[in-house]
Amino acid sequence: MTVRHDDIGELVADVLACQLEDPPHPGDARLALAVLERIARGKAVDASTLAMLAEEVDPSDPGTRQRRVANLAERDADRAITGVLGLSLEPTTYRLDFAEGERGTWCALDTLFLPPLLGAATTVSSACAVTGAPVRLHLDAAGTLLGAEPETLHLTVPLLDPVAPPREHAALRGTFCAHSRFAVDPEAASRLADPEATAILNVVDATALGRDIAAAIRGRAEEVPSTD
Repeated sequence: MTVRHDDIGELVADVLACQLEDPPHPGDARLALAVLERIARGKAVDASTLAMLAEEVDPSDPGTRQRRVANLAERDADRAITGVLGLSLEPTTYRLDFAEGERGTWCALDTLFLPPLLGAATTVSSACAVTGAPVRLHLDAAGTLLGAEPETLHLTVPLLDPVAPPREHAALRGTFCAHSRFAVDPEAASRLADPEATAILNVVDATALGRDIAAAIRGRAEEVPSTD
């Protein structure tokens, strides 16, 4: 389906459901952001660092925070976290060029919400999943689109069940990330999309979605944990 800008809020909720456990806890988002910032600086997060960060964000239950974030994290052979919330130290077909260096992402949508989430301007480099033609986007630190090549660029976004999102990294990569891809135009995007399970966004609406996702994650992290 083609998604209008008015529909973006619902998609934000769906994507966040894939990133965070249910019921949500602000400490999960705070810990994920703390790990994300280290990945952006080119640093893997080992077990002792994760434990320290979890204690900082939620002294009442750091073990749960560690487990939830670690379940959705990418790890290396030494079990250190090398990727979280879509940003990775490993090279991928989706690349963000930050001041600190180039980082990979797990899917096309990640390239659009990570810059505003990190407050970092970037150039996105990838390729059309249908034609192989190069794709480039330029985003400022707020996630505003400064330019896209080609201008007809579109994005596919799978629509997941928010009641039963993937709870592990492998499931997230397989059920969501594998189906969020760039296409040079809407015709190419339609060749990638299941009309019943995938949305097609033009590049303007896709970057607006990215900003909304970043704001929603930040908002979750700033919430006060429930005492119920």
